[in-house]
Amino acid sequence: MEPQPTPTTQDVFGPTLSNLSVLAENAKRQADTAQDMEHRQLRAYVSLTPGTLADFVVGKSPKLNYTVTNGGETPAFKLDFTSATDFEVRSPSGTYERPLAPPSHQPYEIGIASKEAKPANVATPTLTQSVYDSVIGNKIAFVYFGDAKFIDVFGIQHPVQFCFFYDAAAIARGTGTFCANHNDYNG
Repeated sequence: MEPQPTPTTQDVFGPTLSNLSVLAENAKRQADTAQDMEHRQLRAYVSLTPGTLADFVVGKSPKLNYTVTNGGETPAFKLDFTSATDFEVRSPSGTYERPLAPPSHQPYEIGIASKEAKPANVATPTLTQSVYDSVIGNKIAFVYFGDAKFIDVFGIQHPVQFCFFYDAAAIARGTGTFCANHNDYNG
């Protein structure tokens, strides 16, 4: 009978070490998933809701009113808005293109506490008779687009994109309507 070779450490413990490596990788993935869930449950969630379009009168600068809300469990800090207004051919589907007009920039150093809503307003260009007639005649709509970003309590920056429009029906109703596109509050 021939002598059997002496087993090496790899022969004896190799499968166990390999299994430990897999277990360690799985544990790390679970820890990362738990941390991600914690951040998603506790972070701020900022959204905007269209309001009225006040002073929609020829020769005046209409004031767009909307509400900024944090529906999350913790405050949102350093809100920073970039927005633009445009008059576009009215879309029955509520889908609009982003405006070519240069956006205005509105930094807000204040935070929005958890479950808090704050009103905001934006001045728009002076309304001409032809634009007024086209909006009231349902040929064009006043469209408000914007991007925002904020920082949550974990120090992570989140983007927000919003769009609402005011056509003849929205002006008569007294509140704007969300566009069918360009709204993303899940950043």
